[in-house]
Amino acid sequence: MTLLQLFNALVLWLSLLMVIRAVTYTNWNAGEPNNRKNEDCAVIQDSGKWNDVNCSNSCASIICEFLS
Repeated sequence: MTLLQLFNALVLWLSLLMVIRAVTYTNWNAGEPNNRKNEDCAVIQDSGKWNDVNCSNSCASIICEFLS
């Protein structure tokens, strides 16, 4: 297995457990977030744009909304 193959197989999770602050940067796809069918999670598409999805979506990588 090459280093590139190993890197591509990794799934990384970045957490802000100690530093919680409002997000000022957004990169939503046109018409998003639309909260269609109570979509509280988001995915980053290949284009780099964000799309909100249902949290039960089978996508491996999601960003979830939580109440403060």
